Amino acid sequence: MGATSNKSSRFREILDNRTVPVLLVIALLIAGFLGWVYWKRFQKIFSLQAEIAQLKEERDDIRQDISELLNKRNKRNDLDYIEKLAREELGLTYPPDEETEEDG
Repeated sequence: MGATSNKSSRFREILDNRTVPVLLVIALLIAGFLGWVYWKRFQKIFSLQAEIAQLKEERDDIRQDISELLNKRNKRNDLDYIEKLAREELGLTYPPDEETEEDG
């Protein structure tokens, strides 16, 4: 029984000495610091993920613009399209045939 009473008296000494409250305060401070550090990291991760999503959206828009510009460029090399533009926008026509002038 002597060993048991020593343990319980020692436990009572620890409780009476205010060791437990000091340890709890230290544990809370450490937990608070670690929480603050990791919260900052999580905030950074979330902001970077949002930035990545925005950049992907901008990249997709730019790719679409490039595709449209390539289509326009290819269209501009099409002789039928050039002829159509010349007629509609510039009002150009083919010169009259020499045969039709001679007949008239």
